[in-house]
Amino acid sequence: MSQPAVQLTWATWPEVCEFVPRPWFDRGVFLDDDGFPKPNKYWDLRDDSIGLIIRNQKSKEVLIARANTWISRKPNGDFRVTLEPPSDETQ
Repeated sequence: MSQPAVQLTWATWPEVCEFVPRPWFDRGVFLDDDGFPKPNKYWDLRDDSIGLIIRNQKSKEVLIARANTWISRKPNGDFRVTLEPPSDETQ
Protein backbone atom coordinates (compact mmCIF):
# COMPACT_ATOMS: atom_id res chain seq x y z
CA MET A 1 0.00 0.00 0.00
CA SER A 2 1.36 3.43 -0.87
CA GLN A 3 2.00 6.14 1.65
CA PRO A 4 -1.26 8.12 2.21
CA ALA A 5 0.34 11.51 2.91
CA VAL A 6 3.57 13.29 3.79
CA GLN A 7 4.16 16.40 5.85
CA LEU A 8 6.40 19.06 4.27
CA THR A 9 9.38 19.81 6.49
CA TRP A 10 13.12 20.09 5.92
CA ALA A 11 13.51 16.66 7.52
CA THR A 12 10.97 15.05 5.15
CA TRP A 13 12.10 16.80 1.96
CA PRO A 14 13.51 13.57 0.43
CA GLU A 15 10.21 11.76 1.15
CA VAL A 16 8.24 14.65 -0.36
CA CYS A 17 10.37 14.49 -3.52
CA GLU A 18 9.54 10.78 -3.88
CA PHE A 19 5.87 11.18 -2.95
CA VAL A 20 5.20 13.97 -5.48
CA PRO A 21 6.75 12.84 -8.78
CA ARG A 22 7.32 14.92 -11.88
CA PRO A 23 5.37 16.37 -13.67
CA TRP A 24 3.33 17.21 -10.53
CA PHE A 25 6.50 18.29 -8.67
CA ASP A 26 7.21 21.69 -10.21
CA ARG A 27 9.89 23.10 -7.90
CA GLY A 28 10.93 23.77 -4.34
CA VAL A 29 10.77 27.40 -3.21
CA PHE A 30 11.23 29.66 -0.22
CA LEU A 31 8.08 31.53 0.76
CA ASP A 32 7.57 35.08 2.00
CA ASP A 33 5.40 35.91 5.03
CA ASP A 34 2.28 35.90 2.83
CA GLY A 35 3.00 32.43 1.43
CA PHE A 36 4.17 33.53 -2.02
CA PRO A 37 7.43 32.28 -3.58
CA LYS A 38 10.43 34.55 -3.05
CA PRO A 39 12.61 35.48 -6.03
CA ASN A 40 15.80 33.36 -6.09
CA LYS A 41 18.01 36.31 -5.13
CA TYR A 42 16.24 36.50 -1.73
CA TRP A 43 16.70 32.83 -0.82
CA ASP A 44 18.43 32.12 2.46
CA LEU A 45 19.25 28.48 3.16
CA ARG A 46 18.91 29.16 6.91
CA ASP A 47 15.31 30.18 6.30
CA ASP A 48 12.55 27.80 7.37
CA SER A 49 9.99 29.08 4.87
CA ILE A 50 10.23 25.95 2.73
CA GLY A 51 7.60 25.50 0.04
CA LEU A 52 6.74 23.28 -2.90
CA ILE A 53 4.83 24.17 -6.04
CA ILE A 54 2.63 21.30 -7.25
CA ARG A 55 0.97 21.35 -10.68
CA ASN A 56 -2.03 19.03 -10.73
CA GLN A 57 -2.30 17.32 -14.10
CA LYS A 58 -6.03 16.56 -14.27
CA SER A 59 -7.52 19.67 -12.64
CA LYS A 60 -4.71 22.01 -13.79
CA GLU A 61 -4.63 23.52 -10.27
CA VAL A 62 -1.37 25.01 -9.04
CA LEU A 63 -0.87 24.38 -5.32
CA ILE A 64 1.71 25.80 -2.94
CA ALA A 65 2.55 23.57 0.00
CA ARG A 66 4.33 25.30 2.86
CA ALA A 67 6.19 24.08 5.93
CA ASN A 68 4.19 21.69 8.10
CA THR A 69 1.31 21.26 5.64
CA TRP A 70 0.27 17.78 4.55
CA ILE A 71 0.36 16.58 0.94
CA SER A 72 -1.93 13.71 0.00
CA ARG A 73 -3.00 12.08 -3.24
CA LYS A 74 -6.59 12.36 -4.51
CA PRO A 75 -8.32 9.33 -6.02
CA ASN A 76 -7.83 10.83 -9.51
CA GLY A 77 -4.04 10.94 -9.04
CA ASP A 78 -3.76 14.67 -8.39
CA PHE A 79 -2.68 16.08 -5.03
CA ARG A 80 -4.20 18.14 -2.23
CA VAL A 81 -2.53 20.26 0.46
CA THR A 82 -4.08 20.48 3.94
CA LEU A 83 -3.18 21.81 7.36
CA GLU A 84 -4.09 18.53 9.10
CA PRO A 85 -3.16 14.98 8.16
CA PRO A 86 -5.87 13.46 5.98
CA SER A 87 -8.41 11.18 7.57
CA ASP A 88 -9.67 7.97 5.96
CA GLU A 89 -12.76 9.87 4.73
CA THR A 90 -10.68 12.41 2.76
CA GLN A 91 -8.43 9.89 1.01
